[in-house]
Amino acid sequence: MSRCPFCGARLVGRIGRERYYCSECCHEWTVDEGHIKIFRILADGTVDSLKLGSDTVLVNAKSRLKRKQAG
Repeated sequence: MSRCPFCGARLVGRIGRERYYCSECCHEWTVDEGHIKIFRILADGTVDSLKLGSDTVLVNAKSRLKRKQAG
């Protein structure tokens, strides 16, 4: 993937098979059969699955991109 599905940043890295990390928003995600699952990283290093619909993720990413471009 070339962009984070949560914030839209391009600073993403691959940390495993179909598992990625965004250094801008510090989220991890997996891609499985076309579905994206996003995880937040907790203070103790564990990950917690976010319960967001795909529309929420896309709206969130677009609004963050607009803020970055404006400011």
